[in-house]
Amino acid sequence: MNSNPANKVTEEQKNALFVLSKVAYDAAVAQRGEMAAGKPGLASSLSQQPHPQSLCGCGCQEYVCGYYCFSTQGCGCSSYLYISSNLTTIGPTQNQGMPAHFNGSANGPMNASINLSDVYMSGVFPDVNSVVNHTLPFNLEISSGAVTMTFYDQGRVLGVMHSLPGHYYNGYFHGSGTGTFTLA
Repeated sequence: MNSNPANKVTEEQKNALFVLSKVAYDAAVAQRGEMAAGKPGLASSLSQQPHPQSLCGCGCQEYVCGYYCFSTQGCGCSSYLYISSNLTTIGPTQNQGMPAHFNGSANGPMNASINLSDVYMSGVFPDVNSVVNHTLPFNLEISSGAVTMTFYDQGRVLGVMHSLPGHYYNGYFHGSGTGTFTLA
């Protein structure tokens, strides 16, 4: 078995995912800034400045990439979606790093039973090593053209994972949940 999930993805695809993840991260940060500008009372809770007890903040960047599965359990009317990764790599590049697993669940509206397997996702996070074994909140969006997971640390956007472009995904889901990266 190939121990590095990024080996099946071309360099061009990896570079495209890096750009998509960065654009999605910048958009999430900008949206929080717009919300804070419109409601000054929320400015401190929407701030992107690291909190003193934040999981992140030392300035290094780590790639998180791997193949993820998204599935509902039971009938298609369930609003719970379970997310897992068989193997994720967390490291300084998309081609090297520590093997890890991800397990989580999300709650939100969906239009049909969702069963997606082997969805390759990648994102850049600050200080991922300090995030391993911590339960992280995230927002998840699945649409026909993309799967996006936006992770948070104490309300601050931590990173955004994005699926490979050019793939069709059956189903729609938009919700939030929590999950944990654990070393393999």
